[in-house]
Amino acid sequence: MTVRALREALDGPRPSLVVDARAAAEREAGAIPGSLHLPLAELPARHGELPTDRRLVLHCAGGLRSSIAASVLRHHGHAQVCDLLGGYAAWAAA
Repeated sequence: MTVRALREALDGPRPSLVVDARAAAEREAGAIPGSLHLPLAELPARHGELPTDRRLVLHCAGGLRSSIAASVLRHHGHAQVCDLLGGYAAWAAA
C-alpha cells in the first residue's frame, strides 16, 4: 500500500488499523498517528490481540520487517494484511 492509499484508507468509513513493527526507540522518534505499536519480535506471541475482521497495514522503518510481519499474520489467519511501501521513511517524507 502506498502512503497516499493509506491516507485515503485512514479517512474512510472503516479505517485500516496501522501496526508499527519497529523497535520502541524507533517509534519514539516518530509514529503514524493512531498506529498500534507491536514490534516484530513480539508479533508471534501477540498476534491474537489484532482484529481479524479489519484490514491491517503494517510498517517498519523501510519495509523489510513489516513484510515479515505481514507473512506472520497471514500464517495466523489474518486475511486482510498489507505492507506500507517504503515504511515510516516514506510516510515521514510525504
